[in-house]
Amino acid sequence: MPLAYPVYAPSMSDERPALAAGVQLVGELKDSGFTEQQWLIQRDQRFVQVTELLYRVLEQCDGKRSVDEIADRLTESTRWAVNREHVRHVLDAKLIPLGLIAGAAGSAGLLPPASPRSLLSMRWRVTIIGQRALEPIARALQVFYAPFLLVPVLVAVVAAQVWLYAAGGVGASAQHTLYTPGALLLVLGLLIASAVFHEFGHAAALRYGGGTPRSIGAGLYILYPAFFTDVTDGYRLGRWARVRTDLGGVYFHLIFASALVAAYGVSRQPLLPFTVLLIQMEVVRQLLPFVRLDGYWLLADLTGIPDFFSQTGLVMNRMTAAALKPWARTCFLAYLAVTTPLLGVLFVLIVLGLPRLLLMTWTAMQRQFAVFAWAIDSRDALAVAAVATQLAILAVAPIATTLLVFGAARAGVAAVARRFARSYRRR
Repeated sequence: MPLAYPVYAPSMSDERPALAAGVQLVGELKDSGFTEQQWLIQRDQRFVQVTELLYRVLEQCDGKRSVDEIADRLTESTRWAVNREHVRHVLDAKLIPLGLIAGAAGSAGLLPPASPRSLLSMRWRVTIIGQRALEPIARALQVFYAPFLLVPVLVAVVAAQVWLYAAGGVGASAQHTLYTPGALLLVLGLLIASAVFHEFGHAAALRYGGGTPRSIGAGLYILYPAFFTDVTDGYRLGRWARVRTDLGGVYFHLIFASALVAAYGVSRQPLLPFTVLLIQMEVVRQLLPFVRLDGYWLLADLTGIPDFFSQTGLVMNRMTAAALKPWARTCFLAYLAVTTPLLGVLFVLIVLGLPRLLLMTWTAMQRQFAVFAWAIDSRDALAVAAVATQLAILAVAPIATTLLVFGAARAGVAAVARRFARSYRRR
């Protein structure tokens, strides 16, 4: 979280300050890993951590109260004795540069320079299910977290997965799916449905804990399509309610997979075991804590550090001031010690393997082009759709990898340039 920018905004002494567009007050960060209690504010898709005093000032900035009135209300309602000059300093030196308060005369103010977008952040977000439509769904599905149903469902989930591998047929199912025209499309449809159900799990868990899920949407994670659930309201809840929300997606994913196992037991549809296998692989991927997936947010909520990646600079700069509680600091440093070299090694392997990936993909696509031409000549619509889908899937990996490599290189060059510019200005 940036804390110091040059003050560009004019004095707010004669203004009635109001929150900037897109700013929402989230509330106190419960069960925090920080030594000083933190308060959260959401600005568009980013979170800003502030002290309680700054948060209380923001609460009073409704566009109707003057600076003097804000000072009086803070003195009455908080433990601080605040005067006009204190409020002016907080507004001019902190809140306006952070882009949290509209500038003078209700303008947007001059916002701080945007920090570079992380390569591991989601882009091109769109809302699929809004809060009004999601609320009744989450309310109905929260019953799965009631203890009388949670325990037997978990037992059934474990039994279904064990039975599937005991019965065999997963390998034959994979072969059938890959070699049967159109089968891959059906599997893809089931995977998309399971991913949506995964997001319902997050929303229902948040609703069960007393929070309000805001929406379910979709976007691009690097380049891969992905769904997400806005569970921002969960920051108001305690640690274990947030942990339940983090695990809710995996829980519902496994419920969906168990339903497919039951369907396979009745119908013996050969593509279902392979679909279950892919869902299980996705569950394992979601639990990895090294990128912003469910396992990452689970670890963040267990330690009380909202976002490891975005907090790195802040915590490291304040480490000598004991920004984190001792046990949380140990967890944070251990995470950095493991994740940083791991991501570095993975990136090097990706760069070294990119030429081979491009060559293999091009060879496979050439064969698919031949099949595609045959399907068009034969006027086989199902085969055309199946081959087109496989071509699209083949193209995703090399494109995503190429963008990741060039994006990381550009970010590295930009970081070096910024450091050089700061050094030059200091000299």
